Amino acid sequence: MEVRQSLAAFEKPLGGDGVQRAWEGLAAAVSAAAARGVDHDTISREVLLWESRQLSTAEGQQTFMANAAALNGHAVSVGGAPVASAPTLGAAPVGGPAAFRQASPGAGLSFYFVNGVLNNFDSSTVNANLLSTTLTQQLGYPVTVKLQFNASSASIAVYTYSACQEAQRVTADNPIPENRDLAKAICGLSVAGAAVLPEAVVEDVSGTITRKLADPNFALDGVNTSLLKNVQDDLNKGLRVVLISHSEGGLYLRNVLPRIGAGKPVGALYIAPPFGRGQELNANPTRYVMFEWDWLLAGISSVDFTTKAVAPQTVYDGSTASRFNIHYLSNYLYCGSDSAKQVGDRTRELVDFANSLPASRSGARPGLPGGGGLLPGQGMQGCTVPQPSESPSGTPSGTPSESPSGTPSESPSGTPSGTPSESPSGTPTESPSSSAGAYYVFLLTNVSGGNVLVGSMQDVQGKRTCDFADGGLCADAGGRDVPVQFTPKLGPYPTLAAAQAAYCANATNPHPGPGGAGTKVNIFGGDYWASNIDFSCPAAPGS
Repeated sequence: MEVRQSLAAFEKPLGGDGVQRAWEGLAAAVSAAAARGVDHDTISREVLLWESRQLSTAEGQQTFMANAAALNGHAVSVGGAPVASAPTLGAAPVGGPAAFRQASPGAGLSFYFVNGVLNNFDSSTVNANLLSTTLTQQLGYPVTVKLQFNASSASIAVYTYSACQEAQRVTADNPIPENRDLAKAICGLSVAGAAVLPEAVVEDVSGTITRKLADPNFALDGVNTSLLKNVQDDLNKGLRVVLISHSEGGLYLRNVLPRIGAGKPVGALYIAPPFGRGQELNANPTRYVMFEWDWLLAGISSVDFTTKAVAPQTVYDGSTASRFNIHYLSNYLYCGSDSAKQVGDRTRELVDFANSLPASRSGARPGLPGGGGLLPGQGMQGCTVPQPSESPSGTPSGTPSESPSGTPSESPSGTPSGTPSESPSGTPTESPSSSAGAYYVFLLTNVSGGNVLVGSMQDVQGKRTCDFADGGLCADAGGRDVPVQFTPKLGPYPTLAAAQAAYCANATNPHPGPGGAGTKVNIFGGDYWASNIDFSCPAAPGS
């Protein structure tokens, strides 16, 4: 298999152009294998078993990490081959899906991926190819992913533990004795013992993230400087750019975005972001996807979770190790899962956002829209849609009483469990779960300068301004399809009635808008339209 042959080049220390050429050979081999129909698990198994051999000796470890360090900040293109079994994705845009699949994947859009910690040059290349495959299937046209490599900065012991976990997973059903023996050997290097290793891993990786957050020279990191230059070069060529990260890789996207400048056709998708609160990352130019029980929600990130892992994905079983294993990118991109669909849907929204802004050069071909996405419960062809054997919202028994850091466990929203929050009437109630079924009072910030809406996340995520009152015309009626920007101002609430009551308790002074058109209210410290409020508030006592 050419993947195995390409990996052999890394069995000696490389540097300069040599390490880049070897990496490009690996990326080409992985891409070619996927284009022939070799599945992700088979490719991943081949790479992880080679990695196990490298990590099984002290010399191999040194060589492996040295080559990784030499590639830090480098970039390589992965994937992009048409997927013959790509499903029909909703309503076809003008010209039909064939128009997309015949287009050059780099003609209008440029996709970058920055990996997280504990993903080295080999596994990151495989993950970038999986991301390319997922986006190609979800968007309906070939997507080449440019991997901007972030060299793992965790200790070799911790990296070895991570490799052990993956090696055990991919050899679980493999009858070849050599494969099982290699997995056993690599796991035997974890001298601290299985009982304490998961906590040690989480502590080490947490420290890596917090050190980068506090580093005053982080902007000078090779990944940041290279990514910034590459994006600026693409913009100067008239391309539109979508940046995607997993875990710690999000720190680089967050650093580079403001340096690119506002108003540029660049969007960013954070998969398992190591920062943020609530829904703040779900407004242009950013989106995010986060599992419930992802270990980052135990003190690193305070965003609301957006989806739940369902078997046969790795699921939470009450242990720290399961919270860590849920976090793997391959789990987020599990074929046919809701999390993979969310990655596709959020990417499509960012493509639409980038398309709504002018490119740097005139005459650049508009980016490719992505269609309507998979319907709920509809997997990609060849995928088995994960189905819960029991209610996915059920909290497993044996929930840890402490987070990995040793502090009291926090809920996914970042609010300590059981902490009271104010209900609309001001009476403390237990904070409801921030699930997709919760209800909010939203401010639609780019609908007529600010419009209030009461509803759930499904009512706003992936929507256009023209889907709302006062939002103008859609493209098919002569207007423009502009992704709606929204901020959840109040909530979450367990029922729609509770969210409506919250609106009524906070909205005051209803009055006609300019020229007597429509109604505006004073709320959230401003004067906003209430054109999307389709219910009446009870009259104030004595009125």
